[in-house]
Formats: sequence, C-alpha cells, structure tokens
Amino acid sequence: MSFLLRSICFLFVLNILNTFASPTRHLCRPEEKNALLEFVSEFEIRNLDDDVFSSFSYPKTNSWSNKSDCCSWDGIMCHAKSGEVVELDLSSSCFHGKLSSKSSLFKLQRLRVLNFAYNDLGSFEIPSQLGTLKELTLLNLSNTLSSGPIPTELLHLTKLVSLDLSSNSLSAQKSFLNNLSQNLTNLEELNLGLVDISSEIPPNISKLSSLKSLSLDDCNLFGKLPSSLFRIPTMQSINLQGNQDMVGSLPEFNRNNSLVFLDLSWISLGNLPVSINNLKHLTTLRLGFCNLHEQISSSLGNLTNLSSLDLSSNFFNGHIPSSFGNLLHLTSLVLSYNRLSGQIPPSFANLNQLTTLSLVSNKLSGNFPLPLLNLTKLSELSLVNNHFTGTLPPNISALCNLETFEASENIFTGTLSSTLFNTPSLTYIDLKDNQLNAILEFGNISSPSKLERLSLGNNHFKGSLPISISSLVNLYSLDLSYYNTGMSVDFGFLSQLKGLIDLDISYINTTNIVDLSTIFLHLKSLSSLQLSGVHVSTAKMGLVSNLPTNLGTLHLSGCGITEFPKFLKNLQKMSHLDLSDNKIKGDVPHWLWNHLPMLAVLNLRNNSFTGLERYSNDSSRLELSVLDLSSNAFQGPLFDPPVSTEALLVSNNNFTGKIPESICEQRYLQTLDLSNNSFTGSIPQCLKNLNSYLSFLNLHHNQLNGSIPEIFTNAADLVSIDVSQNRLVGKLPRSLKSCTSLEVLNVRSNGIDDTFPFWLNTLPELKVIVLRNNNFKGPLHRHHPFGFPKLQIIDVSNNGFNGTLPSDYFSDWNMTRREDRSGVIYIRYNDYYHDSMQSQEPEAEEAEEEEGVLSWTAAAIALAPGVILGLTIGHILVTQKTHWFMRFLA
Repeated sequence: MSFLLRSICFLFVLNILNTFASPTRHLCRPEEKNALLEFVSEFEIRNLDDDVFSSFSYPKTNSWSNKSDCCSWDGIMCHAKSGEVVELDLSSSCFHGKLSSKSSLFKLQRLRVLNFAYNDLGSFEIPSQLGTLKELTLLNLSNTLSSGPIPTELLHLTKLVSLDLSSNSLSAQKSFLNNLSQNLTNLEELNLGLVDISSEIPPNISKLSSLKSLSLDDCNLFGKLPSSLFRIPTMQSINLQGNQDMVGSLPEFNRNNSLVFLDLSWISLGNLPVSINNLKHLTTLRLGFCNLHEQISSSLGNLTNLSSLDLSSNFFNGHIPSSFGNLLHLTSLVLSYNRLSGQIPPSFANLNQLTTLSLVSNKLSGNFPLPLLNLTKLSELSLVNNHFTGTLPPNISALCNLETFEASENIFTGTLSSTLFNTPSLTYIDLKDNQLNAILEFGNISSPSKLERLSLGNNHFKGSLPISISSLVNLYSLDLSYYNTGMSVDFGFLSQLKGLIDLDISYINTTNIVDLSTIFLHLKSLSSLQLSGVHVSTAKMGLVSNLPTNLGTLHLSGCGITEFPKFLKNLQKMSHLDLSDNKIKGDVPHWLWNHLPMLAVLNLRNNSFTGLERYSNDSSRLELSVLDLSSNAFQGPLFDPPVSTEALLVSNNNFTGKIPESICEQRYLQTLDLSNNSFTGSIPQCLKNLNSYLSFLNLHHNQLNGSIPEIFTNAADLVSIDVSQNRLVGKLPRSLKSCTSLEVLNVRSNGIDDTFPFWLNTLPELKVIVLRNNNFKGPLHRHHPFGFPKLQIIDVSNNGFNGTLPSDYFSDWNMTRREDRSGVIYIRYNDYYHDSMQSQEPEAEEAEEEEGVLSWTAAAIALAPGVILGLTIGHILVTQKTHWFMRFLA
C-alpha cells in the first residue's frame, strides 16, 4: 500500500514538473529556413553613405547562416512550441529591391508580425499576395519608397491590430477607408500618412471600436470632419494634419475622453468648443492653419498635461491668456502668425520646462518680456515681426541654453549687450530690421563660439565694424547690411571666416570703394554675396585665380558698375544675378547664357543696355525663370525669351512693332510686363494659350489698338490686367467673368464703349476697377445687391455715366473700411513689384461736367503702406455741378 502511495506521489510531482518546466526549444523548420534564405537572396543588401536611411540602418541579415537555427537570427521570432516563424522584423535592414508577387516570403503562412519599414522597395507596388498572410496582426511597410495603389487584398487581413503604410507614394481607392472600417475591425493602430486617399472619412469609421491611434495626415482628404471619430472610446491619438480640403468643427468632449495627441492642422474648424478643457490627458495639441477666430480660450490653461501646444497661423486676436502659466509641463508653445496683442503675461515665468517659444508675426508690444529670463531651458526664442520696444536686457545671457534667438522686425532700440554673443550655446541670432544703435561690440570672445548665423542688418549701428567678428570662426551666415560706418572699411578681417557661405554687407555706409577681389580672395565657400548699394571695384578680379565655385547668388545692384563683369563667366553655378541700377551700356553678352546654364533670375533693370546678344538656338537648356530688363534703352522688335521664362519684365524701354506671337509659346509664363513701350497692333489672340499659368498681364502705355480679345475663358489664375493708356476700342470682353482670381482691372484712358460691368460683380477677389477716361455710359445704379464683395478702389471718372449712386453701395463694401496689414500692392512677383493702384481726387476741370453726368467716384484711397482709409459718400445726386460729401474713416 505504501509502495502504491509513493508511486502516486511520484507521478503527481512529475506531472507538476512537466507542467511548469520550460518547454523544449524547437529548431525552426527547415522549409522556413530555406524560405528565409531565398527571400533575402531576392534583394541587394547594402548600406551606402547616400542611403536615405543610412543613419540608423544596419544589415540584420549578417547573422543569417544556413548552419544556425533561424530562430536565433536577428529579426526572427519563432513559436515557442512549433518552431514556426511568427515574427519577421527587418526594419532598417538595408534591403534594396522589389518585393515580388512570387517572393518566398509568402511561404511563411504563420507570420503574425511583418515589419519591413525603412527599406528601399524601389518605387515598386505592394504585391497583392500579402493578403494571403491571414495570421498577420501587424504589418508595417512605412518608408519603403513603395508606390502605386494599395492592393484591396490587404483588407482580407482581418486579424490586423496594427497597419502602417505611411510615408510612401501610395494611393487608395475612394472606397478604401469605408471598406477598411468594415473589415479590419480589430485595428488598434492605423497609419496611412501621405497616402493619396482623396475621399471623405466615412462615418462608419467608428466601427473601429478598438482604435487607439489614427494617422491620416496629408492624405488629400476632403469633406466634413466626422464627429463619430471622436466618439471611439479607446482613441488616444488622432493625426489628420495637412488635409486642407476638410472642414468641420470639434464636438463637445466628455470628461472621460482619453485623447493624448490631437493634430488637426490645416483643417478649417472655425472655433474651439469650451469643452476642450475636458481633454485632461492631452499632451500634444496642434491646431495650426485651422481658420480659428476670436480670442484664445483661457480654458486651454486647464490642460495641465500639455507638453506641446501649436495654435499658429490662425486669426486669434486679443491677449495671450494668463492661464497659460498653469501649463507647467509645456516644452513647446507656438502662437505665431495670429493677431495677438498686448504684452506677454507675467505668468509665463512659471513655464520652466519650456524649450521652444515662437510668437512670430503678431501685434505683441511692450518691452522685452523679462519673465522669459526665468526660462533657463529655452533653446529657441522667436519674437519676429511684433511691436516690441525698448532695449534688450543686458542679462539675456541668463538663458544659458538658448540656441536660436530671433527678434527681427521689431522696434528694439539702444545698445546691444556684448554678453549676448558670449552665450555658450547660441548658434543663431537674428535682430535685423530693428532700431538698435550705438557702436556694435562683441566683447572678449575667449572660448570658441558656436555661433553659425548672425543677422544684424538694417539697424542704426554706427562706427567701425568690430574686428572681433573674426573670432566667430563657425559663422557661415553674416548680415551686416545698412551698417553706418561713415569711414573707410578694410574687409580683410573677413579672411578669418573661411566657412562663410552667406554674406550680406549691402548698403553699408563706407567712404572707400570696396575691392571685390579682396572678398573673393579669402571667402572660397561663398554661395551668396549681397553687396548692393556699395561702391564696388571689379578692376582686380582678373587677378583672382580661384573664384568661389559654389557662388549661386550675387547682388551688385547700385554699385556704380560701368561694364558687364567678365569674371561672371567662371561662376557656372550662378542662379540669381542682380546688376540693376548700375551704369552698364551696350549689349547683354551672349556668353551669359552659355557660361551660366543654371541662371534662374536675372535682374538688369535701370541700366543703359541697348541690345541683347542672342543666346543659343537651343534655349530649352536654359533654366531662366525671371528676366527683368525694365528701364533700359532696348529698341526694335521684342526678342524671344527662353522657353523656361516665368516672369518677363521689359517695361520702360523703346520696343516697337507688334507683340510677337512667339510670346504665346512661353508655356510657363506667369508675369508679362510690356508696359511703357511703343508696341503697336492688336493684343494677340494667342495669349489665351498662356491662361494655364498667367497671373499678371501689364500692357500699360503702349500704342495698341483694336478691341480687347475674348481670351480669358480659362484664365482662372489671372490676378491683374492692366491695358490702360492704349488705343483700345469696343467692349470689355465677357470672358473676364471666368477670371475668378482677378484682383485688379485697369482699362484707363482708352476708347472703350460699353456700360458699367455689373456682370463682374460675382468675382470673389476683385479689389480694383479703373474705367477712367473711356466712353462708358449708362447708369451706375442697377438692381441690388450690387456685389463686388472685396472692392477697395473704383475710378469711373471722365465717362458718360449718369444717374444716382446710393449710399448703401458703400455700406456694402466692407473692405473699404478694413485695415489691410499687407498694404495695397496688388501686383507682385517674388521681390518684383509692378504696380500699385491708387485712386485720385478729380482735377478741378473735371468738376465742370455737363448736367446728368456723374464725374468721379472712389471707394477707397491708399494713403500709406498697410492702411486703407474708407471714403463714405452719403448720396451723390447728379446736378449742374457735382457735389462731394466725403468723410475719411481711419
């Protein structure tokens, strides 16, 4: 009996040991080992220096050997009992090649995890055979350079918990999101960032009831933001940024919301709900470019777990809420590009974890906010383009971790403390466009400075340039423009700054002529040099054997140069060349086109050029996009510009003859300015061929005749048309109704015989109408509404209009009473300004018009840059003499 009992006990203990002992480790199956080795042989494994993923990639397959157990290989995990390969993590493994539909990968039918992120699939499509791996719970093909449509077979992987196809060049069917929401209901993580989905987010996305993280950023989504998305109870992270065609509003958030991350940047939202303060777990909130209005809600200060808050590029006004001082975990705060005013609240002193503070382009005022000096972890401080005044504090170096300090375009005055330049971590200082004065001093820079970019241009500094700048040996960008030395300057001190790439010393007030060879002799790394407004000598340039080979931008405007610089022949990477406002005569040399094949912008305006030597017949090799030959002495027929030209500016010359039809072959032309020449004939019909790109058309003050042709049917991008002061007749072309971007229409001083163009009243952007000095007739008063929602300037003087002009026209023109920060410059191409429209009061003789004729009306007058004063006219009756009732509204 005792023996039987002992036997039973022994078997019981043995069973327990078998139960809790570690299972025997199985070797991987031979057929799966072979499949893996075949799979890796389908690709090239390499890690090149120029590989986009090289910084963190390494070849995991180096550990793969036919002599070892594949379950021990790097990136492989096998089932503990069966030995089947269940996980394959080959992310960042230096794979290059195509994932074939016949790949040995598809022999691994028990795979649960497949991570192939950060490899190079060579722009090939994702094979549909991936849909056969039915056991997959995780599929990651992000950053694989894949392209083409997402195979619908992936929607058969119903066990997927995580799907990441982001950062590729993929596209999806419009029904993809809808079908995904029905099939992949186990998903907890979905990342399709940068996939071209081009559809709405379906309401049934709420069927993904286990979803925790959703990333659909930059997917070309449109339509309304579905509120059902925010009702998924498990949702913690939503990233929809970059879908500019989406609109909607945020729902009311309940108190048990679990959101941690929310990025809806570029989605038009309108306003924030008060209930946003219920997002107690939120650590990141990004709502840039969301068309948000009114004041920033102080309730955001209740989101005390926030570490990153971005409300940039909206229309917020009023003050920054002092409640932001409660956000003690905040490391990044971006409020740039709004209309915020007032001072930075003192409560900001509490934000001692803050590393980034950006307040660029607001209306903030007051002295430098001293509470910021408590934020010793700050690495980036951006105060650009505000109304800050006073002096910069001498103890600004207390921000001991500051790397970037930007405070340009303010009204700071006084001396700039030399201690700023001794802040050990600083790499970038930008204080240009202020009113800093006195002598600039850098102090004793004992240890090597980390400063890489220094911009102090357009201030009121005076005296000698500090030689200690030469101690800033890591500088690659230096801007000292508009420095008032009032003395001779030896630029030899720049020779120590051998790493300089970008140098701007334009408009420095110096008594000596700057020898260009001195600069080029020492600064061999220059890619951009701006010397405009400085008297320059190029006489010794022939002695400089090695010019900066990477020089791409050279601005020598207003430098007193009298002949075309021949040394330019050797600067083959030149892309932006400005020789405007000099005294250069003769022809533009032909070698300019042959020796500078990368030239994109050429500005030769305001010289005395008389001709243009022909470039090669194969102008398709040229990359010229902007050609400005305005205000010279060119004459004769207009030349054919290179086919790459986007802006052709030849105003104020003496070109004659007809406008050549070859101009219509410039497929990329956006700006055409032929004003103030002697062109004759009619406006070419073929200009309609330019409608795909043309934005600005200026034919002002020529001798053109005939009628304005019907060429604007497809000119949806046209912003400005100026055909004033010609000999044009007939009617306004009705195709102008198609110009939905039109802001300026000027037909002044022609012989146009028509009625007032009420049919233009639906153009959404039209700001300026000038019909002056023509043969227009008929009433200005027609049925309501008058329309023209953004009209700012209207000039109808010296025509045959009659009748009354009701005062409610002016009350409808809200834009005439609104301050416009951007000013009244309507025609602009990069830095090239072509026209600025201003209405004028009538001359004395114009007030003597015959009975029944309305003389002149203006809806706005531009008196100064950035300000539009509304002009209210109570009611104008046409009598023996015109009576003016005006009131200026600031």
